[in-house]
Amino acid sequence: MDRYLRPTALLDHRHPSLQELVDARGWADLDATEAIGAIYTFVRDEIAFGYNAADDVPASAVLADGYGQCNTKTTLLMALLRAVGVPVRFHGATVHKRLQRGVVRGLLYRLAPADIIHSWAEVHHDDRWVGLEGVILDTAYLNGVRTTIATPRTRAFLGYGVGTDDLADPPVDWNGTDTAIQATGVNHDYGVYDDPDTFYRSRGTNLTGPRAWLFRNRVRHVMNRRVATIRTAGGGSACPFAPTAQPPLAGPLPRSGPAVHRLEPVMASDVHVEETIDIGAPPQTVYDTITDVARWGRFSPECTGATVVHDNGPLRVGSRFRGHNRRGPIRRWTTHCTVTAAEPGRLFTFDTAAIGLPVATWSYRLEPLDGGTSTRLTEVWHDDRGPLMRTIAVAASGVRDRATHNRASMRATLAAVKDHLETTSASQQAS
Repeated sequence: MDRYLRPTALLDHRHPSLQELVDARGWADLDATEAIGAIYTFVRDEIAFGYNAADDVPASAVLADGYGQCNTKTTLLMALLRAVGVPVRFHGATVHKRLQRGVVRGLLYRLAPADIIHSWAEVHHDDRWVGLEGVILDTAYLNGVRTTIATPRTRAFLGYGVGTDDLADPPVDWNGTDTAIQATGVNHDYGVYDDPDTFYRSRGTNLTGPRAWLFRNRVRHVMNRRVATIRTAGGGSACPFAPTAQPPLAGPLPRSGPAVHRLEPVMASDVHVEETIDIGAPPQTVYDTITDVARWGRFSPECTGATVVHDNGPLRVGSRFRGHNRRGPIRRWTTHCTVTAAEPGRLFTFDTAAIGLPVATWSYRLEPLDGGTSTRLTEVWHDDRGPLMRTIAVAASGVRDRATHNRASMRATLAAVKDHLETTSASQQAS
């Protein structure tokens, strides 16, 4: 087992920051099962889900960042486990880019490679190898996906960095068996390696050359803002991705111990708005109304309607449409929309973009009331704009405080939908 314990350039578990962390937490004093669980939970929840500058960065750099994705979290997890004498190996694979859809959107999604390098650690426990893929997403982010992107009844889910058959209860807690949170997105298995160094020398990383520069300096920051928006909605605080010297969340460190960089919070009200109304109509009727995008102008004070692009029949995941908007007598603008969730009677979600840049995510969640004769409809808006798009959007729409403006518009829209459906129902009953 010595080959699964040795340090490497990436698994630099003798680095002072890792050694001090192990000592401060007392992980080396635990038995193997407890040590695996404690280190796993630390990497999962105290190292936030986010995108580092590259895949092949050493564990000490991931710890210093305070965030990571599948490949970088795997590196840190492996290094910490080896530091306490737990044998661990590397499992390489690829996932289809659909797994990242929602975090990566618009032109950036179209330009992304179809297959993305993916990995997880396998720990030797009770005379067998156990996969620890479930370490990737922190609990706050996963809760954000559950509460703002999906519905309480959503089970199989692929997108936003999640790939699971059971979103409500994925196998992400350590109990001695395999954990997983992106497994259903895997489309090619490269098998096991002694360490990430060997894998990257053999298979390379996700991006090289100009694409790597663009990702490192531009794209990942857009993705991290999107991740932080979802995490904030799930009860966490993690945006922008700027390090501060604060201790990890799970237990204090001694004054001499290493600080794990945490992430400055952003106010949820700046990026996330929800409005809810109860409607005297069945969920399917409400769903049919809100997915009739061409006729949105009946309800919205800003959107005048939409044009579906090369599609027939009901909107489905991947359907595209152009949303037409107006404010006042002069201002007009169009957004390009892509459906990311379409569950009849339950959920309708789409991303919006303009000039290839993300703008927002809109979602409509439907819950049956009164035995299915009425519906609780929740409209959700996520602001996904970066600094450039914020500037462009203000010039195009004249709206500076988009969250406050959208809250008022959403209330008006929901009230109009309610009035339309209940009036229609009353007329049908009268006739």
